[in-house]
Amino acid sequence: PIKENRVQRKTYRGEKIDLEKLKEFVLVRQNEDGGFCFCKPLESTLPETFYAVSILKALGCAVPRKENLID
Repeated sequence: PIKENRVQRKTYRGEKIDLEKLKEFVLVRQNEDGGFCFCKPLESTLPETFYAVSILKALGCAVPRKENLID
């Protein structure tokens, strides 16, 4: 789950964002190699992996299979 000190909902241009759903959206796009691709079933890409890891870190969440990624 998202760290308790994080706000569960934020607004962007007046619309609420459900941060838990955002986290789920990102996590289901992780491939077996540890990278991410936002258009399944394509291969992982460096830019999409960068943004996915950045989003997860901003949410205070662990990155699964981080050992397969380069910091």
